[in-house]
Amino acid sequence: MPGPTIVLVHGAFADASGFRGLYNELHGEDATIIAPPNPLRGLSGGDGEYLRGVIDAIDGPVLLVGHSYGGSVITAAGTADNVVGLVYISGFAPNEGENPTDLQSKFPPPGRMGATITEIEDASHVVMISQPKKVAEVVKSAVRACAMQPA
Repeated sequence: MPGPTIVLVHGAFADASGFRGLYNELHGEDATIIAPPNPLRGLSGGDGEYLRGVIDAIDGPVLLVGHSYGGSVITAAGTADNVVGLVYISGFAPNEGENPTDLQSKFPPPGRMGATITEIEDASHVVMISQPKKVAEVVKSAVRACAMQPA
């Protein structure tokens, strides 16, 4: 039985081409992979509804993968009956009714957190581009977990 359709959803200030490395790493898996455009009209502007339309056109299970703002979009659209999982790649994972601005307001502004050391491989937007193998392993793990769920 084929795996789920993997739907890659990019964040703001990007387009689907940012998933090229990840797509290449996932290609050959027993799954269909698509990266539809994210219209970037805002959550209240219909990005979640747009993605829901994409999901509704897919026969079979869907695994949503959202990067950055794309995490908010997959959360909004992830209630479709055929969605079997959500994967957040440095993505916003809001509660129902919460938006990215709400999430960011829960944390101190930059410079108020004291000394912070971040390894480049763990940096939000860098990991998507520079570590596609690492990200692909997370997605593959989610695909395997979805395959274990009862139909």
